[in-house]
Amino acid sequence: MDQEVIYKALRGEATPDELEQVARWHSENPEDFQRCADEVHMQIDMMELYGEEIRPASWIAVHWRKVVRITVQAAAMLAIGLFVGGYISKERTYDMLAEQINTLQVPYGQRLKFTLPDGSSVQLNSGAKIEYPSVFKKNLRRVKLSGEAVFDVEHDERCPFVVETFASDIRVLGTKFNVVADERHQRFSTALLQGRVQITNRLDPTQKDIILKPNDIANLSNGHLFIEPITDPEILCWTEGLINISGLPFDELMEKFERAFDVKIDISLEKLPNIRNVSGKIRVNDGIDKALHILQYTADFSYKKNSETNVVTIY
Repeated sequence: MDQEVIYKALRGEATPDELEQVARWHSENPEDFQRCADEVHMQIDMMELYGEEIRPASWIAVHWRKVVRITVQAAAMLAIGLFVGGYISKERTYDMLAEQINTLQVPYGQRLKFTLPDGSSVQLNSGAKIEYPSVFKKNLRRVKLSGEAVFDVEHDERCPFVVETFASDIRVLGTKFNVVADERHQRFSTALLQGRVQITNRLDPTQKDIILKPNDIANLSNGHLFIEPITDPEILCWTEGLINISGLPFDELMEKFERAFDVKIDISLEKLPNIRNVSGKIRVNDGIDKALHILQYTADFSYKKNSETNVVTIY
């Protein structure tokens, strides 16, 4: 079987005659079919990522030098489901794809924007991880998030969209919102920019669901969700490669620097500088040295960087 035919089938560009060839090949030699399907999927997975766009499910591209960790379960079965409609019922194939979970994690120092199977747009910040099915179920679109992301959800009143985090389930019909879900530091927030969302507290089942309106933000404090107006007009500046340093404590800003610049920061200060009154934005492309130099104008600290270990020590 010509590999180009397999590529075309995976891309959805195969002719009916070519799809018939693939179906005949699967029927006559299923073991060889599965082996080749795995190989072709791997080659597609390792293709160069252009810009920050990534397409989901059957066409997943990954940056070669710094691979985004993607796991696509049962790739060969996905290929069979796409190719051999005559051998597997459409309903069974659909259910099979809806159970296949893809995991995508963005390395520190990078951001990633891609499109979910329903057409909804997601932009992931450094270190964020998302889990999503190859196709959504017919009555529910559910994804699982760890880290920070912006969602721009396609409206479908018959099929709600739910973002699951360690702290909450965020249920929407069609909207744009920013989510921070940091289980390690017990930080969670949802900022609503457009539309309407309903949030269920997973940590405190006794709390009633809360409804956000545009320009509301829900923050987690001691396991309870509180609604406040959005006071930070630059809440989405990270999507443009900027770090907003306004109002952050020093240690939390250093955590942001670790993710954005892909470094390990050790703080060896007896007392952390108070930078809550400092405001401004730092461009990620300028690098960690420039970011720390800028911060030194307003905070008393020194630092040294070990290029071999990629560790920055602040003292």
